[in-house]
Amino acid sequence: MGGPEGHTAIMARSLGIPAVLGMTKLDVLRLSPGGRGAPTVIVDGIGGRVIIDPTPETLREYEARRASFRKEVRQFARLRDRRSVTRDGTTIRLCSNYELPHELPLSRRHGAEGIGLLRTEFLFMKSRHTTRRRRTV
Repeated sequence: MGGPEGHTAIMARSLGIPAVLGMTKLDVLRLSPGGRGAPTVIVDGIGGRVIIDPTPETLREYEARRASFRKEVRQFARLRDRRSVTRDGTTIRLCSNYELPHELPLSRRHGAEGIGLLRTEFLFMKSRHTTRRRRTV
């Protein structure tokens, strides 16, 4: 369940994990290794598809797509240190959402200048100092 702007999708993107959400039909029985080993599975998070046992042609197509995507990421990375200024001279500050500790270095690596949204509830829930109250009946 979920969609591209849902919490699971956002978390998957921040972790760099391809994900497809909201699928209603997936032949999970074909994912069992069986006697011949685990099948090849393509998770197309951009197109919203999961392909089990792709043909060699489909596999080549998706390998080319992955190479193209990685090239695009490298091209955008070159823009990371450029100032964001509109035509009328207004400076735009890039800020990131911060939810998990691993995201701060990632945000800096992508050129974020600050934190736009700090999700403290997750940091609090993971804290060692969080105490749980026991309920008695």
